[in-house]
Amino acid sequence: MVEKLQQSAINQSEHDELQAKFFEERAALETKYQKLYAPLYSKMIKLKKDLPSFLLNAMRTNEILAEEREMKKLSNI
Repeated sequence: MVEKLQQSAINQSEHDELQAKFFEERAALETKYQKLYAPLYSKMIKLKKDLPSFLLNAMRTNEILAEEREMKKLSNI
């Protein structure tokens, strides 16, 4: 029985070592990919900021919308 307890303790120790190595490697991978994702996130943020101005400009230059605005102006006269 003592031998089985000792073996169990050894197994647990090996498990703990492997788990610690796993957590170290996972942390390293997460750090690596955070650095790789950073430029993409910056691009996405820029696109989100640029999108409203693009849509506003598109709406200003759209002929159908421009005609509708003119019709509203004329109806207010």
